[in-house]
Amino acid sequence: MLRSLTQVMATPGRVTVDLRLLLERDEKLRTYTFEEACEFFFNHPKEALNAAARADLFNDPHPAAQQRLLEYAVRDATMTQWYARSPA
Repeated sequence: MLRSLTQVMATPGRVTVDLRLLLERDEKLRTYTFEEACEFFFNHPKEALNAAARADLFNDPHPAAQQRLLEYAVRDATMTQWYARSPA
C-alpha cells in the first residue's frame, strides 16, 4: 500500500486538515486526483491538459490556440470554484 508524504507547515492559530485523508477514508474512488474528485462530486469531468500542452498553447501566436487556452483556464477556474463552494 502506498503511503502519502506529509508536509508540515507552521500556521500559528490555525488548524490544518489534509482533506485527501478524509476523502480516502469516506469515499471509495478509483484514484484520488482532483480530476477524479470533480467527476465523483459534480458529475462533470475536469479536463486534463498537461503543463507542456498548456505551454504550447500559450506560446502559439494563433488566435485559435489562445482561445483554447482561455477556455481551458475558465473551465478550470470554474471547476475549482464549484469544488471550493460545495457543501461539506
